[in-house]
Amino acid sequence: MALQCPACEQPALTVTASRELGPDERSDERSLQVVRCGVCGFGAIAFYEESRRGAGESFHHDGYYAPAEVVDALEKALAGGGVDDQEGILYDAGGARYSSFPIRFLPD
Repeated sequence: MALQCPACEQPALTVTASRELGPDERSDERSLQVVRCGVCGFGAIAFYEESRRGAGESFHHDGYYAPAEVVDALEKALAGGGVDDQEGILYDAGGARYSSFPIRFLPD
């Protein structure tokens, strides 16, 4: 399955860096990610969660528009093996949460 870029709408969005965050009270799997488009160069922060609890599996994969320097810094930090503040990365310097977009899966 391909991921659709929200900027150019091409099936060219890929996860370029990721860190598993482990389970929490809602989800069995959680990952902080950087996604980039191979066509237009768009980059964003992404958060993936999957749950296998209850009556079946469910997942959420959301992207967050962030300035390029924030995306670049997160990608570098994830490649180096660490991020100090996992939740804080989704907020700008003024404390406002970055706007989000759904990551859409497209059939091959």
